[in-house]
Amino acid sequence: MSRRSSTLSPEAEFEILRDFNAGDDARKAVIAKYQALGYSAKTVYRVAKDLGWDSGRKPRADRGTIRIPGVDDAAIENCALVQLEATRKRTGKGLMCAEDIITQMALNGHEEFLGMTPSTLNRHLRRRELDHASLTAGNPATAMRSTHPNQIGFLDASICVQWDLKGSAGRMVSRDMERSFYKNKPGYWKTVRKVLVRWLYVDHFSGAFWVDYTYAGGENTADMISFLLDAWAPKRDPERYPLQGVPEMLGLDPGAANMSHETQNLCKRLGVTIEKHAPGNSRASGVVEKAHSFWEQRFEYELLLKLADSLEDLRERAWDRALYLNSNLKHSRHKTTRFLKWNEIKEGQLKILPPKDHCMRLATGRAEERVPNEQLRISVDGTEYQLSAPARKRRKVMFDRDPWNVGELANVWVELEGGVRDPVPCRRIVKDGAGFDETAPVYGEGRYRSHPDTPAMTLKKLSPDERAARLGGFEPKPTSVLVPDVVHMPKRGTPMTPEIPAAPPVPAVHVRRQVRERLGLERLTPQQGDMITGLLAGREAITESELDELIAQFEANLKATEGGARVSVLRVVGGGGMR
Repeated sequence: MSRRSSTLSPEAEFEILRDFNAGDDARKAVIAKYQALGYSAKTVYRVAKDLGWDSGRKPRADRGTIRIPGVDDAAIENCALVQLEATRKRTGKGLMCAEDIITQMALNGHEEFLGMTPSTLNRHLRRRELDHASLTAGNPATAMRSTHPNQIGFLDASICVQWDLKGSAGRMVSRDMERSFYKNKPGYWKTVRKVLVRWLYVDHFSGAFWVDYTYAGGENTADMISFLLDAWAPKRDPERYPLQGVPEMLGLDPGAANMSHETQNLCKRLGVTIEKHAPGNSRASGVVEKAHSFWEQRFEYELLLKLADSLEDLRERAWDRALYLNSNLKHSRHKTTRFLKWNEIKEGQLKILPPKDHCMRLATGRAEERVPNEQLRISVDGTEYQLSAPARKRRKVMFDRDPWNVGELANVWVELEGGVRDPVPCRRIVKDGAGFDETAPVYGEGRYRSHPDTPAMTLKKLSPDERAARLGGFEPKPTSVLVPDVVHMPKRGTPMTPEIPAAPPVPAVHVRRQVRERLGLERLTPQQGDMITGLLAGREAITESELDELIAQFEANLKATEGGARVSVLRVVGGGGMR
């Protein structure tokens, strides 16, 4: 088994060089000797060449050329392209060997590669700087510079060394993420729900930085904007921690939170230009990448020695260490402390951040809209503004808030067709002690200037003669002449025979009341009640028609009963008189 040349002792290397210089026989003998010790002839030759031995042979005239018929530089470049496509983009790991490249090229119609060995292919790739190492090597970087503090700042997020906030006793716990969780293991991300995220903002010119921590499932827009505003705002001890102000440019990676609407909206309204680098080109924001490493080495190492008790405790310790590092340590580039270099900022370069709630509204809000009243006024957060033409009554206007002056409007416009903006003059109304506009005209003092006429007002001011002339004898005309000459064939329909809904049956307990009400009786005698019971014949309910028949029968029986009673009385009276 071959060994690496680094295992040879200096005495052995000197022996190889001496025998190589002694001649062919000595060279062959020393090669055979070290082959017996487990070293290859190639290794022995490499040791001799490293020590300055030269065979004296002239290189072949066709060295570096391809001597296999049908294989040219373009074919070798195609092999390199195949190797590049079979390389993992994130890790740069090559997944295809030279032997498989030759086989696949031959299977894809390039039979000329069957006469090439893998070592020959690799040699040609190396000589053309198309081998795997060259393909995965990074492109040359260009050094950039800034001219003053707050010209450009860089922001980035990473995972804290102490990344977990869920302990058995509610305390942070320190875990090795790679040992605890394997990224290819099923359910990995379901287990890691929240982690400690480190946010870092660096001023490119001075190297001054601001750091903070959040506990979340990763980078998100809300945490990013909150951190960004804290980085730009005055700190709690501005005399000791002076870093503040809105930069001219902000360097970001193209992450989802960084490129969200809220982030872009906030930067646009504050006049900050976003400089995002291409995916995978982290060197473009190398200043913040180095700051992450610097912070881990100068602060987060202690989290492995002493855990933070809570998120507040971690933030307090980070504040203390950031203050020390910015104030005491000299930067390797400008050879002074970061805060001293940042203090070279001039008045025109320091843009003070507006209040945080106002900035949050700038970040989350889009263009707002209002409808002017009859005085062409709109109200925004209790403040009234006077508009002028082209604003119209009951015509919607759009506006943006002024990012630097709370309570002021930056732009007011009317949206026209095609997305064209027609600017609208706007003035904030300042009221006097009585609540009137200070610039409003006063009764009895001069002429009162009205608003410019709208197209509708101009049209309504036309006299009757002008209207008649404009209409040109216009009068309503019959519209039947516009009906197309089409004969409609009559359609056969289906006659409708709706069923008359049947009346609900009358319960037996309600029959007596129905009889009494229809016949106008004040009450029923026991004999009459028994008569109705007999007519019901034990039925619990009867229909309306049966009720009518029952009432008729009852009335007939009632009349018959009353007639029989009168005849009996007459007989009694008559008989007495005859006696």
